[in-house]
Amino acid sequence: MWKALGKGALWLGALVLVVVGVLRLFFLDLVEVGHDGMAPTMIAGETVLMWRGVDEPEMGDLLVCHHPTATGQMVIGRVVGKAGMTLRDVRGALEISGSVPDRDVLEMERFFDQTTNQEGDYRRSLVKLGNTDHFVYERERFVFRLRETRVEPNRVYLMADNRAAVQLDSRTFGTVPVSSCLGTLFMRFRPAQTRSADLGNGWFDFLDP
Repeated sequence: MWKALGKGALWLGALVLVVVGVLRLFFLDLVEVGHDGMAPTMIAGETVLMWRGVDEPEMGDLLVCHHPTATGQMVIGRVVGKAGMTLRDVRGALEISGSVPDRDVLEMERFFDQTTNQEGDYRRSLVKLGNTDHFVYERERFVFRLRETRVEPNRVYLMADNRAAVQLDSRTFGTVPVSSCLGTLFMRFRPAQTRSADLGNGWFDFLDP
């Protein structure tokens, strides 16, 4: 029985790889995550799948875009603001056009951030944004700050799920033209094998719960 199950798993794995290979020819790209700014959703060293093309980004989408100020660099971020919306911080929370997204505060977790090369305690929260629910990390004693910003036409405001990663999102480099975005991330293809990889992230996980 175990031999049969093993063969079945191998066939299934092979089939998945063939399907992914075919889709890559026309619709998909593999993207390697280069930092921990999107933790716990994605961490450095993971490979994720991206649907090519961005026409009308939705709130909560995970986008890959050209960096708006640094030529040749790319950015990954979650859409938290669209054209016409005003964003600011209110008592340490993100406010979007007068409304603070619903949030369930969960447990504290120990996490090693490879981007800063530091380990610390992070509070995991589940945030509802648009039609999506997603996890965010808030480092202990980190105070969320956001300069009030009104998103311009045909642009989006991207934010890191790891809220302490200010340098990696629109809080530092400003809004991003939609025309500069290459695609939308939706699934983990391969988890990382690093010091930060104890979050339970697995093969072929969807990126939002």
